[in-house]
Amino acid sequence: MAELTPQAVEMRKRLLAELPPVIARKHVGTFLGGLVSAESMANYDARREGPKNALSVGDSVAYYREELVEWLLTRWKVTIRKTREERLLELATRDAKPGKRSRGFSRA
Repeated sequence: MAELTPQAVEMRKRLLAELPPVIARKHVGTFLGGLVSAESMANYDARREGPKNALSVGDSVAYYREELVEWLLTRWKVTIRKTREERLLELATRDAKPGKRSRGFSRA
């Protein structure tokens, strides 16, 4: 598994502690707070890009908790979102560098 951000490590720990051992595809969206839908999971599975070792139980598909969490964290980067003020400060700092052209209109 690739190197995880500290936020991803924390998310992994919480998900493994709180999710049931097996999760039906139709309930993945509910258990993961809407991060991914059952329809999206069906599409990933059809392309053989979903979690490893998916289970077929009658007409349903289910995933083992550990494999679903690992799949999720390797597929998407997990970080803490910056506040509006942090993003504005980052833009202002980046634009203030010497030799950097302004993004605004020039004052000719």
